[in-house]
Amino acid sequence: MANHNHTQNSTVAKLDVITNWLMALIVAIPFIISFGALRDLASQKAVAYPWLFPIMVDGGLIIFKAIVLRGSLHGRTDYYAWTMAAAATAVSVTLNVLHAPADNLARLMAALPPLMILAAFVAVTRRVQESAVVVNWQHETETAVQAREEAEKTVQAAESSLQAAEKRMQELEKAVQAAENNLKAVETSLQAEKKQKEKWQADAKALQAQIQAMQDELKAWQTINPIGKAAAMYNAGEFPTLQDAASVAGVSASTISRLAASLNGVGK
Repeated sequence: MANHNHTQNSTVAKLDVITNWLMALIVAIPFIISFGALRDLASQKAVAYPWLFPIMVDGGLIIFKAIVLRGSLHGRTDYYAWTMAAAATAVSVTLNVLHAPADNLARLMAALPPLMILAAFVAVTRRVQESAVVVNWQHETETAVQAREEAEKTVQAAESSLQAAEKRMQELEKAVQAAENNLKAVETSLQAEKKQKEKWQADAKALQAQIQAMQDELKAWQTINPIGKAAAMYNAGEFPTLQDAASVAGVSASTISRLAASLNGVGK
């Protein structure tokens, strides 16, 4: 397909070159014919510098048509230049007809050169306008293609960003899940430690209650048993010797000693 387009473009370019040369020839030949007729007419009418007269008339036609071509290149129509070109053509046709013999065919032939110059320039103008349309279309096509490529690049970049965002979101979800698992593990550990602490506190309270009961029992026993009270007072240091405690209790020192040892075991 690309080779076909390249071959077609090459053929069109060659045809354009040939057409341009033919148009230049078509313009040059009528100009020379009209130049001769207008110069002879100027000589017959005793116009100063008769060779300048056809340049003024047909040259003006060419200049105004060149201005029209320039406007076409910029995509606009110069109506003033068109009017002046038409007027110069009418003047050139009239003068060429006046120079011709009084014969209809001769006058028709004399009118053809300026008309051919005008027709050639009109054809060139149309070609320029068509070329401008083609160039604009190519430019718009290239712009559209570039815009499409840029849009595709933007879409690809957006898709890449979206994929990166989704990947990051997945990583964050995993991190959040791991944090939640760690939090649950910490909560479970705290609950276990709380239960263990409550158990220790309960055990401590039970032990304190047991100790308190034993102490209450000891106090009660000491109150109702004078010998035990004397042994307790000996342990507390209220009696300096076993004999003093035994004398108060009315028993032997060995009895106080055994009972004091037994009370020490209960206190521990």
